[in-house]
Amino acid sequence: MNWIFYVFSGTCLIAFLAEGGKLIINRKKLRTTKATIVDMFEATTKKVPWNSTWAILTYYIDGKLYTSEKYHNVPRISNIGDEITVMYLENH
Repeated sequence: MNWIFYVFSGTCLIAFLAEGGKLIINRKKLRTTKATIVDMFEATTKKVPWNSTWAILTYYIDGKLYTSEKYHNVPRISNIGDEITVMYLENH
C-alpha cells in the first residue's frame, strides 16, 4: 500500500517541476497591468479559501480592453470598481 503514496508523491513532484520550469522559462515574458473588478460572485463551496471571492476583471493590454471570460480569485475585502494587479504572458 506504500507504493501508492510513492507513485502519488512522484507524480506531484514531476508536475511541480514542470510548472516551475515553465515559470523560469517564461519569467522574462511576464508583464503586469492593472485590472478593474466589474462583477463579483460569492462562492458557497469549500473550494474557495475563507478570505477570498470570485470576480470578473477588465484590463488593458497594449491599448485594447479585455474582459476576463472566467472568474478570478480576489481578496474578500475587494469591491466592484477596485483595481488589482494581474500578470499575463506577453505573447497572449
